[in-house]
Amino acid sequence: MPINREHVNPEALATLEEFKREIEKLGLYGSFDTPGSLKDQVRRAIESDIEQLDITPPAGGPNSSRRGAALRATYEYTREPNKQGRMQTRRQRLVVTNTGDTEAADVTFTLEPAGDEGLEAPQLLHDLGPITLAADGGQIAIPVLTHMGTSNIATITFDWSEGGEPRSSSHTISFV
Repeated sequence: MPINREHVNPEALATLEEFKREIEKLGLYGSFDTPGSLKDQVRRAIESDIEQLDITPPAGGPNSSRRGAALRATYEYTREPNKQGRMQTRRQRLVVTNTGDTEAADVTFTLEPAGDEGLEAPQLLHDLGPITLAADGGQIAIPVLTHMGTSNIATITFDWSEGGEPRSSSHTISFV
């Protein structure tokens, strides 16, 4: 979070900046602007580590009997320099993935702004209608548009069916 550096020892600040550059190389440093953004970044980092390490829950653990579709959405983007050499966000997308062991049929979802009042949710550039996501990694990427009046945090609510039974879930997404 931003701090007032007016009364900070310049030598200590230089040491801190050097430390930040070193750990940033290791992927251990990031910034956030709201507690919700921090929470979402930590959750994504943990989920990524679990996936990369191919960790499965222990037999008999709290998630070992979990079956069915598990829908997650993440915000992905690329940054490129513009004609003036300034970095700009390009190719923004909302990636929806089914990490569960069951197909999710007739998936629909809504985005609602979370946090800042008066802002709107990011806009999807395509109206997909109901979709089906295959089990074990079925995925779709949807172009999304953010702008000054867009909330950095949104709640996504999924509705789908599994074997004819209706299901629903929701979670928050950081668009930063």
